[in-house]
Amino acid sequence: MSDLEKIRLINRKYLSQEMKGKMYARAIDKFESHYANQDYLSAFVICISLLEDIIGSTFFNIKLLNSEYTIRERRDRVNYFKNDRVKKYYYTKDMLYYLKNQRLFYNKKLKPKSELQKIINFFNKRNKIIHESMWNINSLESNHCDELYDQFNIIKQYHYISERELKKKGIRFRSNG
Repeated sequence: MSDLEKIRLINRKYLSQEMKGKMYARAIDKFESHYANQDYLSAFVICISLLEDIIGSTFFNIKLLNSEYTIRERRDRVNYFKNDRVKKYYYTKDMLYYLKNQRLFYNKKLKPKSELQKIINFFNKRNKIIHESMWNINSLESNHCDELYDQFNIIKQYHYISERELKKKGIRFRSNG
């Protein structure tokens, strides 16, 4: 068994809310630590993971609010739908396109059409950015991380709105993120 195979992966399904919160805070601390040490590639990769996670969480909340998911499907983060008995998986971009069309997010401050389109465009070039930076390790700079963290904060606003709406409707469940 290689060292990579020895890494203990954690299924968040079995974590308490408190433990998930601590792990989330630890990830943000790691991002900030790498950023402060000018290790922008590591900071960038951690921030992408944070961004993908909060996009997924917001997507699942909205699916539950729209009665497209049951509480159990939301809790288990079911990331597929069945079409002709075949599972079709949602990818991050699919989730963003779905969020972009949600009326819940339209108010004077938020502009989901343009904000989420910017994030979709980023995900279109994400792998290229990461893989090509290997050949030019210093190509990622603080401004790249700043832009990504700004996008994370935008999605966090949408996430808070979806959480508030769940509470208003009296929907409570033990979330997996």
